[in-house]
Amino acid sequence: CRTGCWSNHRTGCCSYHTDYLIPSELEAQELTGETDPEKMADVILSWGPKGVIIKLGSEGSYIKDAEGGVHVKPFPVHAIDTTGAGDNFAAGFVTALSKGFTFRQAAEFASAVGSLSTEKVGSTTAIESFDQVIAFMKKCGPDNPNIYGICGIILLLRTVSFTDIINPSVINFWNGLPPVLSTIRIWR
Repeated sequence: CRTGCWSNHRTGCCSYHTDYLIPSELEAQELTGETDPEKMADVILSWGPKGVIIKLGSEGSYIKDAEGGVHVKPFPVHAIDTTGAGDNFAAGFVTALSKGFTFRQAAEFASAVGSLSTEKVGSTTAIESFDQVIAFMKKCGPDNPNIYGICGIILLLRTVSFTDIINPSVINFWNGLPPVLSTIRIWR
């Protein structure tokens, strides 16, 4: 169910048969009526899942289970295309759980997968293997300098959407812009 119809399914989507719910921030707002990620997580957990991860886009995620909640920082990357980053995040989370990671470890692995997936055009082109993600995490953790050596500094990046791909005039326009006129994201 996409954003817009969540409000019709508030508690029905989170029965006691749900282990983990991974909504975006906007989806969690629609589900709960709250705007603070910690309050959103509390409401969702009251419906029965054993854990919730609220995806906060370039701000990382907020995770909470019975042991408590914590903000998981994103991994610093040179993002090119954010298409599918949330889906990659969810796939990374499930993969990590299936390999025996704890809830927190799985969320950190998911953050690495979601972040890394934005470094190439296309939703599935940047992630090649589990080992690749582990190596990326060791090299470029949220608290470590990244491969570009510019953690905490403004990263200039240009995002490409589906409409850019199918519209040659948009591609030509974007390709003609200097990077400074492209989208700017600040990693904290």
